[in-house]
Amino acid sequence: MKPKKPLLHVLAWIAFIVFHFIILPKPEVFHDAPMVVNGELIMPSSVEIILVLLSLIGFYYFNILYLIPHLLARRHYWQYCVFVILIIGFVLLSVSLPIFFNVGSFVALPFGFYINTLLLFSLVFIASSMSNIVGRWFTSENHKKDIEHQKTLAVS
Repeated sequence: MKPKKPLLHVLAWIAFIVFHFIILPKPEVFHDAPMVVNGELIMPSSVEIILVLLSLIGFYYFNILYLIPHLLARRHYWQYCVFVILIIGFVLLSVSLPIFFNVGSFVALPFGFYINTLLLFSLVFIASSMSNIVGRWFTSENHKKDIEHQKTLAVS
């Protein structure tokens, strides 16, 4: 299934990003004490946030264009689940890497940042799965209508 209507996709992603910055709780809401390393407050920077958002956009298209048609539709459920779990792990690890290189040792971001990332990942996962399912349903319905139309033409 190919993405259709690029302008609609762009507008949807802009709405998603606005949703992230305006509606979702901020990471500090989930964490009682801020992370301080070497006297520096550790909070997600715009680099980590942009990395998460780009990863989620990439996952959306990877899920609808590859994972669902090649794994889920062919009933390779375990492989599909493993891929999704690996992608979640990759996203969560990759957002911690900039801090690793700045501090010199692995320091986790505040717990709330990971909670927000998982919430966003869940939204994108559900949206990509639902858009694929709805798209397949419409395609199936159109195919059924075409068959019915051809049958009525053949009878007359």
